[in-house]
Formats: sequence, structure tokens, C-alpha cells
Amino acid sequence: MDNSDYQNDGQLMTDEELKAKLESMSNDEVLDIYMQSLLIEKGYTDLDEETENQMIAELKERATDMINFSIIDALPDDKAEEVSAKIENGEDAVEAMNAAIAEAGVDAEKITGEALEKFRELYLGEEKTEE
Repeated sequence: MDNSDYQNDGQLMTDEELKAKLESMSNDEVLDIYMQSLLIEKGYTDLDEETENQMIAELKERATDMINFSIIDALPDDKAEEVSAKIENGEDAVEAMNAAIAEAGVDAEKITGEALEKFRELYLGEEKTEE
């Protein structure tokens, strides 16, 4: 991954250009960029590409687990049990989760954002203070 994700013809993108680019990207691509930014914030700025990609993959796996657990935790107990039963019966986990989210009216986008923020705080060793 390189800085071209944030640039347009060598210039930094405007907020509008960045928003349009992000909206056209898959969730996986957005997570790649988010994890890369965490590595930079953590001070890992001179990693070779292979190491950086491996670290991004590991961070994404951990963050995805945190997001999934947060969403399951937000589901009503009956929906969480339903998802678990569907997965145990061999159904696709993503489809089962999406159906339960839709049926329960859970704000998965909000929960995902909160989980990523918590993940960021944990990874960077920051504690959020209440004001």
C-alpha cells in the first residue's frame, strides 16, 4: 500500500475527493487504509512492504473480530442465538449476521465505528478521558 491512496496526481486530495474515493472502495480496502494509519501513528513508518502488509492483515483480523463481537453483543439474545445456530448448521456467517442485523434494527455502522475507535485506543495504548 502506498500514499497514492491519499493523493490525486501527487497532490493531497480534498475532503470531497477523499470521501468519493472512500465511498467507491470496499470495506476491506478502507480497513487496509485505517490499519496503515494506525501503524503510522504507532511509529512504524519505515517497514518493508512485506512486513507492513503482514501487520495490516493481523490488525485487520483483530479489528474484524472486535467489530463482530460488538455487533453480536448489540443483538437481542434471541437474534444472537439464531445467528449462532445458523452458523453451526453451516450457513454463511456474513449472511446470518446481516439478516440478524436487519431484523433487529441494529445500527451496525455506528457499532463498527465505535469498535474501531476502541481498537485504535487499545492498539495505541490510549485511554479516552471523559469530559
